Amino acid sequence: MAKRRADETIDIYLPIPSFLDMAFQILSFFILTFNPHTLEGQLELALPASGEARAQNEAQVDPTKAPDTDLDLNSEVTVKISTQHSADQLGTISAIYVEGVDTKSNEMKDLEALAKYLKGFQKGLKNKDNIKIQADGELKYAFVAEVMDVCCKAGFKNIGFAPPPDLAAK
Repeated sequence: MAKRRADETIDIYLPIPSFLDMAFQILSFFILTFNPHTLEGQLELALPASGEARAQNEAQVDPTKAPDTDLDLNSEVTVKISTQHSADQLGTISAIYVEGVDTKSNEMKDLEALAKYLKGFQKGLKNKDNIKIQADGELKYAFVAEVMDVCCKAGFKNIGFAPPPDLAAK
């Protein structure tokens, strides 16, 4: 029986230093030419009033500071968002309500229904630019951002936030 001769091994040479050099050149090119848009990552919103502590007597009153009522965003409509508290869906939206100054609370089944309702509701408002969002404190911010997008698409330009109702109760 004839013995098989072992195959000759082929040495493969990879020029690693030149690959690294090219990778760093490409990386430096992208870093130096990166120019983000000026509005990228910015959200226009109005935060709730600061909630400064009330003075105990007249001597503690600072006339230079504006009261909370002057800082508050005047809006005729508030979107209230409740949070799921079950373990598997913690922090997701459980219910969405829209309240107007002169109207009772209306429950929305989803964000599409909210968009349609806000577009129709906005036509009857005097202040068509301002809207408030009041979300539970444990709601994940991604869902708040989705509601903000719906409000922007409905035509509201100034989005403010009301303090979370569950944190005020604590």
